[in-house]
Amino acid sequence: MGGVGKTTLLKKVNNTFLSTNHGFDKVIWVVVSKTFTIGKVQDKICEQLNIPDDKWKDKDAEEKAVQILRILRTKKFVLMLDDVWSWLDLVRVGVPDLDGERMFKIVITTRYEHVCDSMRQDRKINVSCLEKKEAMELFMQQVGPEIIDSHPSIRESAETVVKECDGLPLALITVGRAMAGKKDPRDWDMAVKKLRRDPSKIMGVEDHVYHVLKFSYDSLPSDTIRLCFSYCCIFPEDFEIDIEDLLDLWIAEGFLEDYNDLHEARDQGRDIIRDLKAASLLEGGRSLEFVKMHDVIRDMALWISNGLDKNRKRYLVLDHIDLVEECAEKMMEAERVSLWGETIVDVKRVQPWKNTLTFMMRNTRVEMLPSGLVQCMLMLKVLDLSGNFDLVKLPSSIGELVQLEFLNLSFTTIKELPIELKNSTKMKHLLLDHTVALEVIPRQVISNFPLLRTFRLFGAQRYDSWDVDAKDNILSGGRVELLELLEGLQHISTISLTLFDKKSMEKLNNSPKLLSCLRRLSVGELISVESLCFPAERMRHLEVLIMNRCEVHEVIIIDSKQHQYKDEDRYGVVGIYDHSIPSSQSQAAPCFHNLNIIYIYYCPKLLDLSWLVYAPMLQSLVVEDCTSMVEIVSADNCVGLQKV
Repeated sequence: MGGVGKTTLLKKVNNTFLSTNHGFDKVIWVVVSKTFTIGKVQDKICEQLNIPDDKWKDKDAEEKAVQILRILRTKKFVLMLDDVWSWLDLVRVGVPDLDGERMFKIVITTRYEHVCDSMRQDRKINVSCLEKKEAMELFMQQVGPEIIDSHPSIRESAETVVKECDGLPLALITVGRAMAGKKDPRDWDMAVKKLRRDPSKIMGVEDHVYHVLKFSYDSLPSDTIRLCFSYCCIFPEDFEIDIEDLLDLWIAEGFLEDYNDLHEARDQGRDIIRDLKAASLLEGGRSLEFVKMHDVIRDMALWISNGLDKNRKRYLVLDHIDLVEECAEKMMEAERVSLWGETIVDVKRVQPWKNTLTFMMRNTRVEMLPSGLVQCMLMLKVLDLSGNFDLVKLPSSIGELVQLEFLNLSFTTIKELPIELKNSTKMKHLLLDHTVALEVIPRQVISNFPLLRTFRLFGAQRYDSWDVDAKDNILSGGRVELLELLEGLQHISTISLTLFDKKSMEKLNNSPKLLSCLRRLSVGELISVESLCFPAERMRHLEVLIMNRCEVHEVIIIDSKQHQYKDEDRYGVVGIYDHSIPSSQSQAAPCFHNLNIIYIYYCPKLLDLSWLVYAPMLQSLVVEDCTSMVEIVSADNCVGLQKV
């Protein structure tokens, strides 16, 4: 990461050679920088090798390389290359090739791991931020211990300031210098408030911290990656960002529109996340499924997103009800607003935002959106209400959001989608995962979404006896009608579903279009079915499969290229299937190309999982309460499961 202390560490190494040469003849220091040329690097090396002007001036790069090579071949040297941003061809510079025979070392500092790899390094050292104790010591060096100890509340505020700097040395030094000599506790209280609300207002932060870190941002290879990075600041401080959530939002915002296929767009999004992590602009989270932003990097991202303007608030992120009430006027001009946290119980006093394009409200205790609030966000395109477990109802005024393209109600206790939602005819993405109380989806809502590309109803509950009017409810009596509606949508690209009945499984297995769109599938409570079939080749985008409380004896993998037919009466099989799985001698066996997670819960009659050999990308397998199962996969068939 920029500002973490790479150059400082390299300078300390360089300074050790001032007192002793450690057996080296020459120590060379070169600041390469972002805008380097081979000639500039050669000139800096020339200065330290004392090459006469008559042998250097007016020479081209190849001739200069020869001069440098002649000298370095005879030396034991250390070459320190600071601030390297891309691959540097050392042979063109004139540096001898590493052959292991002569004694020389090359050390580089860079913000990019791929630069280390391209320069064939022997060892990589990741320079991380300081731990809490070290951070406090560095901060005290800048402020002075006499200031910190001059008042009890100053030490307390200083500890808060250090926490906000999150161990980044550049931020600690800059803020520490700004606070040096300040003995009034009120100055420290104000500093804490500024750091939490707008760090750029602290002297030196904008010029000495953000502008340094912005070099990494400016060096990203495309505007798309820069947009995706800046968007991460819509999440609150210290938040672990679910990668799948992030990809959903990037797609919803139109950042990945170069890809017509949403599966390709998600792959591109994952590549962008890898690039941002390689550039130290994102960090790994608690597992591979999460990322996070360093606090100071996030502050810099907010500064960039708001147009490098201290007063403009295009992005507004509020994680406490007090902040919501204080920032009412700023919300009026904000384009993207997110509200977070359990302190937010209602938003009745929140002022409407006429310019808002994205509204995210997560993990709050709000039970219903005020009708007036929704009516005033007429430009809204992205509405994310996921994670609000107390949210039980949407106002009918949601039908006035005619520009709405993305609606996420996952992990809410919403009971029905308002019929008025049908007016949002530009809807492209409807996410209803784990809506455990959802009973009603009006038929007209889905049929009025001709542009729908994403539909998710994964982790939903089964209701056998709804006390609702089933006349216009596509969830009544299984999922067949829902599947038929989805199949008829021209632009549908990705689907996640929970299915509970035999007819729905038959419908799914008989629809190549739906199978090709399927990303996650949960099959639950199949009682009168002995065998469960999966056309693996057609389910090429399936990533997650869950079987829960099914009384099936076996799972059959279908080869979609062979003859197919139904034989439900004979075996009680759901879907299309073949009598046998093709052997390796006859032709390549069908397989799930992307299936990487499988959960199997309480399937008491399932004997084994030998079909897992057709899931070569499997990484995670959970099996619980399958009392008849003797083995998962025989030892002879484990070869293809090396990723688990």
